[in-house]
Amino acid sequence: MHLNRKNDMPGTSSVTSRMALNDNKAGMEGLDKEKINKIIMENTIGSRYYKNEVKREAHVRERIKKMKERLQLCTSEQKENAMCKADAMIAEIEKGRDLTRTIIHIDMDAFYASVEERDKPELKKKPMAVGGMNMLSTSNYVARRYGVRAAMPGFIAKKLCPDLVIVPLNFSKYKEVSKEVQKIFAYYDPNFSAMSLDEAYMDVTEHLQDRLLYSKKTRSFAYNVENMYKRSSNQTEDIQQHSSDELMAEKHFKSFGFTAADVAEEIRFRIHQKTRLTASAGVGPNTLLAKIASDFNKPNGQTIISSLRDEVMNFMANLPIRKVNGIGKVSEQLLSSLDIKYCKDLLKNRSSLMLLFSPVSCSFFLRTALGCSSNRLEAESERKSISTERTFNACSCLDEQLEKLKELCQTLSNDMKKANVQGKTITLKTKTVDFELHTRSRSTLIPVSSVEELFEISHDLLKQEVALSNNNLSLRLMGIGLSKLEPISGTTQTSIKKFFGKIDNIGLKHKATEQLAVCGTSHSLFEKNNIVEELDDPDEADDKGGHCNPDELDVLSDDRFNLNLFNDKFGYNGHQVNTDSELVLDTTLLCPVCGRNDFENLQYLNEHLDLCLCGKNSITQNEKNGKHKEIALTSKSVSTAAVDEESYLSAIEANKTSDISDTVGVDFTCPICSVKFNASQTTLKYFNTHVDSCLNRKVIKNILQNDSKMSIVSTTKTKASKDGGKPKKRRKIDSCKGHTIDKFFS
Repeated sequence: MHLNRKNDMPGTSSVTSRMALNDNKAGMEGLDKEKINKIIMENTIGSRYYKNEVKREAHVRERIKKMKERLQLCTSEQKENAMCKADAMIAEIEKGRDLTRTIIHIDMDAFYASVEERDKPELKKKPMAVGGMNMLSTSNYVARRYGVRAAMPGFIAKKLCPDLVIVPLNFSKYKEVSKEVQKIFAYYDPNFSAMSLDEAYMDVTEHLQDRLLYSKKTRSFAYNVENMYKRSSNQTEDIQQHSSDELMAEKHFKSFGFTAADVAEEIRFRIHQKTRLTASAGVGPNTLLAKIASDFNKPNGQTIISSLRDEVMNFMANLPIRKVNGIGKVSEQLLSSLDIKYCKDLLKNRSSLMLLFSPVSCSFFLRTALGCSSNRLEAESERKSISTERTFNACSCLDEQLEKLKELCQTLSNDMKKANVQGKTITLKTKTVDFELHTRSRSTLIPVSSVEELFEISHDLLKQEVALSNNNLSLRLMGIGLSKLEPISGTTQTSIKKFFGKIDNIGLKHKATEQLAVCGTSHSLFEKNNIVEELDDPDEADDKGGHCNPDELDVLSDDRFNLNLFNDKFGYNGHQVNTDSELVLDTTLLCPVCGRNDFENLQYLNEHLDLCLCGKNSITQNEKNGKHKEIALTSKSVSTAAVDEESYLSAIEANKTSDISDTVGVDFTCPICSVKFNASQTTLKYFNTHVDSCLNRKVIKNILQNDSKMSIVSTTKTKASKDGGKPKKRRKIDSCKGHTIDKFFS
């Protein structure tokens, strides 16, 4: 294949620049780019990848054309307004500039390749890359002299360097090394932010203050004895030839100073002694500057950016925009069309940026030009999604695709279990052999986490892709992801007994205070460590600073009315609980529904509560006029049959194996809707479920009615004030007789 063929292709010169070697990577300075680009083009023209790049390049050219047309149509007044907005945005950014923190960014040098070289020293002087023939993950610095770099197809890398050794990926080994490195990071910042296996940010501001009190011994670290000798195939024998005394004599320490530069050097030294790998460091007042600085002196070097504003501005002024993390190939093309090649050009052309890009993009560009970014690190931010994907050889067989999909579902399910999450939105990602990327999503009402659930939904999504391709779907990449995540909780659904336990705070405090008075307690209820605080969600209590051990969590998540919850709500403290079949208390128990307080133990209270919840018990109280009236459990008048509670309790006591959901020889009447249930055909569990549903409907209906009344009162007052007196009557609208949410609750 000859190079002159590319001249016959439309837009070849642009594609050449788009597909040209990106030599911004460390170790690729001073290469013969023309020769390398020639080899790349010769081995790419006519391929699916090349055709896809032609499409993408055409899309970018169209965007650039529209941008220039929009800019020409803008009036001078619009440009002035855009300039004012940009200046206001800059002023706001400057107001939030914080140069008081010290951030260190550590980036391991050619991490995957260096690990392989460490374990196989014979690879150090050979051009070597990690990955496969489809795609490389990284390359060592010897291979980079040939133009071989990450994100390059292996077959093209072989054309650039025929002697290239390609080593397959070994993620388990890389993760183990990464854990060793991250232990060192945690010494300087327990809340360090790991961006990947081979890089992390650390905020060492507090460490630098504490370091001023460190002795020289604390700031000294030993050389690794094994690193003091040349490692060979007989490396163990070489070390064993030296006696322990000789090793101690040869063992040296290195001490470090008090500055941020000293700390960065110390971290790099410790990493090398621990793993025999090198790392580069960048130090700056924020994450943006630290990240850029770490790439300036690679490999095995460091760069310090001052915390003075003027020095930050001077550093950023002549920095090529492509050096900024977040400005990629496409953004570089768009900005270059506006004569923006350096960060200082972003400020000069700020009015054009405001007219052509979104406010979010403009804010990013201006922050970059000013050298401003976040300097607050979060060790573990809330996870939004979790996913996995695989690249493979062209696959057009549906059975093989389904097999790969099942493997992905299995991997994702395992990752979810480790992260203790589940989700409601499943997304299938596919890339065809023509490099067309498609994503399809589906949401569920109930969170999913199992392999079967993931595969069932993703299988349906894949079927849609197959149907759209006329049963001719050929893939080279597939991935599956889950979003709308929530933690996997071991707690069960709140029971009706717990529902009644959530009494209004005022009434709860009143009853609890009365009960404490009966028990002879002299302490105020509100001095008892927030006794009346709701504890239905132990996780929430723990988040607020409470201390819940696993045993307490088990008790709190029990579906029965448990003693801990009862004590916390009603002020009983310090009672010994017998966890056997009979729970005996040394104080009077109070029914939170009817107020009865003559129960011998908690078992009787629980059984009485079941009857109260069914509306079978009623109590009488003396009112101010001395008359006795029956107090119903709800605001509705409920006519219920009298029930002999003692006979019911005896029946339960006689049948030890019966569950709370067993049928009882009495008819049930719902205290909310007055619907009757035949005892022979209804279990208490089913009846409780029905009451729970009625209660929820009633509560929501009352809320809707209250909101409606409030809006009517508000409207009436407004109209009355406008008319100076009588409000106007509303005209009835009879045409609106459709289904409403109120009808659902009626």
